[in-house]
Amino acid sequence: MKIDLCVLAAGNARRFCGNKLLCEFKGKPLIRHLLDKIDPTLFSHVYVVTQYDQIADIAREYGFAIIMNDAPDLGIGYSIKLASMQCQSDAIMFVVSDQPFLKEDTIKKMVELANHEDIIALEYDHIFYNPMIFPTKYLDDLKHLQNHRGAKQLIKGKSIVSVPCDALEIVDIDTREDLNTLM
Repeated sequence: MKIDLCVLAAGNARRFCGNKLLCEFKGKPLIRHLLDKIDPTLFSHVYVVTQYDQIADIAREYGFAIIMNDAPDLGIGYSIKLASMQCQSDAIMFVVSDQPFLKEDTIKKMVELANHEDIIALEYDHIFYNPMIFPTKYLDDLKHLQNHRGAKQLIKGKSIVSVPCDALEIVDIDTREDLNTLM
């Protein structure tokens, strides 16, 4: 099964008060913690959606395609829409760029479970989290997102295959306090 991967890295990080993805975290910029875990051989295409030239430059170092989001104020839904419009595969996986503890094995396990019918989602304590994989039958719905709630709003009532994870994998960094606490 062919899967495209979309790294969502276009947010304004208002609660962080700056570009958190470029902040040093455990010896390297936060964005690199995720990008280092992506095995491009698992995916047909890897896209990084961003508004930042510096993030685009880093993503290019990994050989990933860039989708520039010129309207980040429209929310994560708009970034998802932009990536969905590029999807050329059987499914698309969305991963947020501020989950530094997401494991490479978890990503691989999700890809292995991907199919043409089910949404694949990370699960902790009976709650679904990013990353998520959507078969192309959901592309029209994904292309119409334009808000701050993301693709999670589409999963209610759908068939979902969950991939259990530990509590640390779902941790994302939203504030400078988060960053300092996790150091």
